[in-house]
Amino acid sequence: MILRNAVKNLVTPTWTRPELLGGGVSISTVAGKSVSTTNAMRIATYYRALNLITDDLSMIPLQLINSETKKRVMPDFVRRNMAFAVEVQPNPYMIPFMLRKQFWVDVLTHGDGIQWSPVGTRMIINLDPAVTYAEKRADGNIWWISQDVEGRPMVMPDAEVKHVHINMKTPFKGRGVIEFARETLGTRMAGNETKAGIFQRGLMPSAIAEFDGDMNSDARQKVRDSYWEAARGSDGSGGVVVLDGKVRKFTLAEIKPVDAQFLESILAEDVDIANFFALPLYKLNQGKQSYESNDQQDEDYMRSTLDPYLVQDEQACRIKWLTGAEQSTSYWRYNRDAFLRMNSKARAVYLKDKILSGQMTPNEALAIDDQPGYTGGDFHFIPSNMAIIADGKVTAISKPETNSGDGSANEK
Repeated sequence: MILRNAVKNLVTPTWTRPELLGGGVSISTVAGKSVSTTNAMRIATYYRALNLITDDLSMIPLQLINSETKKRVMPDFVRRNMAFAVEVQPNPYMIPFMLRKQFWVDVLTHGDGIQWSPVGTRMIINLDPAVTYAEKRADGNIWWISQDVEGRPMVMPDAEVKHVHINMKTPFKGRGVIEFARETLGTRMAGNETKAGIFQRGLMPSAIAEFDGDMNSDARQKVRDSYWEAARGSDGSGGVVVLDGKVRKFTLAEIKPVDAQFLESILAEDVDIANFFALPLYKLNQGKQSYESNDQQDEDYMRSTLDPYLVQDEQACRIKWLTGAEQSTSYWRYNRDAFLRMNSKARAVYLKDKILSGQMTPNEALAIDDQPGYTGGDFHFIPSNMAIIADGKVTAISKPETNSGDGSANEK
């Protein structure tokens, strides 16, 4: 039975089992190259796209918000609340950035990001999606099966496990970007090898030489070596090939113009790779760019690329990292404003408008720039000339009183 299952696993196409990618099994492509989560990192565009997105997702602060006061719940170093685990120390071995980085890399490459928070510990531990799966048992409960670092089995209740996935295959299994981009990545790998071969040989021409009579393999190899030695020159920069009368015909195998465009054509694969990640081309230093337009593109990048990941994780954190009582008074939110760091002039105008419209106190605005507050800076302010429109009537918020007998006027 064990042997039969092993053989069955071997003959099952690997692209239907993306979880094997984390175990070192690669996916074959039409281009003849095998793609895995490891060798795909050798492609510059894939490496940059994966690290850009996961770095950006990891740098956005995840904060616990009180739904009544709309204030952030601060990490408690004494009680070690969940805000402390998320923002300060998720476990004894990792800082928050590295924990989130590994989590988001798992999401993009495997299609699944899985974190375990053992009850009563307030710790967060990443689980390897390559060896972690969900199992529904006879009693209807969901349990997660995984392995520790020494390969020993671990069984965890669903309530302790947070699961975020993309390209859903089942409610408990996703599919990573690499599974869908495998042909594009395979073509890019093959193109890289061809390009490397061109540069290795340099501009030395290939040729076809015809001789009268028969030649054995040793003789052919000697002619071939003699030709390359002469064509390469002493310093590898080229030389002069001298032919004698024994050569009946000598033809250079020149590169055709259509083949010369190959180096340009493989760059189109970079655009396809970026599209698989929904990564805008300006992040790859391509296309038209300007300082002002990049701010606008960052907003679009946040909305189109990052937000789908952030929203799903916010919802999962509220369910898994808060008790039933806490869910009615608190929620998790990514501070997106911390990512969209505007230039100093735009930020000053933005904060000024927030303060004058009563949406933010001066001290809250100062905290954004890590500046200390001041006494009296916790009040909300609005212009005194504003009015309320209700039931077809306009009522001023404040207006001067009529003049009194002494000629003075007071404002309410």
